[in-house]
Amino acid sequence: MYSANQSRSHFDFFIGATIDSIWANINGSVGVVVAIIGGSVALFEFRRKRAQELLEERRRQEQRFREFRTKLYDEQRPLYARACTLAATLATAETGLEGARQEFLMLYWGEMCLIEDSLVEQAMIAFRKGLINGATRSELEQLAYELAIACRRSLDVAGIFGVGNLDRSAHSTCNA
Repeated sequence: MYSANQSRSHFDFFIGATIDSIWANINGSVGVVVAIIGGSVALFEFRRKRAQELLEERRRQEQRFREFRTKLYDEQRPLYARACTLAATLATAETGLEGARQEFLMLYWGEMCLIEDSLVEQAMIAFRKGLINGATRSELEQLAYELAIACRRSLDVAGIFGVGNLDRSAHSTCNA
């Protein structure tokens, strides 16, 4: 058999190999843990940056929308004002109606088609029908007022300018 010295050297070898194996496992585990932590940090950082990029893109889109809305408002307001003035003139004046009628119809068939929304479009159609079909003065006044309300609401998309709900009965000519 083996002598005591030989047994001892095998035992030392076995213990040494076991300790080396344990250290190798620990080093391997530490490497895995470090890799997992590093990967988690990288993923977290990627997601944080992506969320920040998306937020910045959303802000840019909102800014572009505000700029577009402002430009559209700048185009709509004078044409809406002119259409309302012409409708009011046609509803209330007794003389000089042919020029106002012609200009209203030019707006109706022309520039208003480029900038009006569906509310204003329906009000323009209703006023034109009343004008062509010989509506009474009171009916034309009501249609002119409804056109003005539609224009105000169109200009106040999303409450930007604070017009809010407007009641038809609020205008004195509507109650007459």
